[in-house]
Formats: sequence, C-alpha cells, structure tokens
Amino acid sequence: MQLDRIILNSARIIGLAAGFLWTFVLLSGALSSGGVYNQQLTFLFLLIVANFASVIVALWEEKIGGILLILFSAILCVFALMIAGHNKIIAASISGLPFLLSGVLFVVYSGYKKPRFRNNKED
Repeated sequence: MQLDRIILNSARIIGLAAGFLWTFVLLSGALSSGGVYNQQLTFLFLLIVANFASVIVALWEEKIGGILLILFSAILCVFALMIAGHNKIIAASISGLPFLLSGVLFVVYSGYKKPRFRNNKED
C-alpha cells in the first residue's frame, strides 16, 4: 500500500472513530442526565458536532476538511483545558487530540494527492 493511502485511511479511521465515540458519549450522557440544561455541555456538543462535520467534509475535500478539523479540535482542546478539573492535560488529549491528528493527516494527504485529471497537451 502506498504511503498516501495509508495516511488517508488513517485520517479517516481516526476521525470517524473519534466522531462516533464522542457522539455516543454525548447522546448517552444527555439521555441519562434527565434533561438537565448546562451551557458547558451545550458548547461541548456544538464543538463535537463541528468536529464530526469537519471529518465528513474531509472525506470529500481533504484540505478544507482538515483545516476545519484542526481549527475546531484546537478550540476543543482549549475548552477542555478550561473546564477540566485536576487532569487538564489528559482531558485535552482525550477530547481534542484524535480530531487534531486526523486533521493534520488530512492536510498532509492533500499535499500528496495527485490531480485527478491531467492535461498532457502543452499549448
């Protein structure tokens, strides 16, 4: 398997796994909380949705989705650092790093990506 395919598949797997995991965690937390409204949870939910949507965008447009993913995952890391209790670094690592790694891999892949159509005619 070529290096560019390994990078692309790794970015897809990491991004989709993190997105599905966080969606499951947030939905199960929302169902078990009994409808308690919390502004921090709402903002966290919006960040996770933005990250997951960026992964979906990156499946078609790697560079744009990767840049959005890097941006939203950095915001998620900062947010986790602000609201976490004792283990701030672990909270930021668990919440934002998988999305950040996926975004970086998408951007790196976009540099390897070959044009789909080449015009070999020289004018």
